[in-house]
Amino acid sequence: MGQQILTFGNQTFTHHPDTHHPLDGVKIPYVKEAMELVIKATQCIQDRLIGWDVCITPNGPVLIEGNHNYHIVMLEIANGGYALRENYQDVIREVLEENSMHAM
Repeated sequence: MGQQILTFGNQTFTHHPDTHHPLDGVKIPYVKEAMELVIKATQCIQDRLIGWDVCITPNGPVLIEGNHNYHIVMLEIANGGYALRENYQDVIREVLEENSMHAM
């Protein structure tokens, strides 16, 4: 199933809107390799909340770019909310601690 970004209509799709290819059962290749690539890329920068664009080629994943202004609402939909994810809770705690230190 596919979810359209809110600003473009927030529709849910069972088929690709252009090709009409069914989305159910589609297996994305190189998922493990794509995750490893993104994890490696995150070690190069300090910002821990980044939206990574990854292209899956016939030979494996290629990192296109990292975005500081990723679409947080779509991430909330995909992950069931930040509050439920331990890694996001860690980031939020770190930010709150850092902000409280700067306020002193």
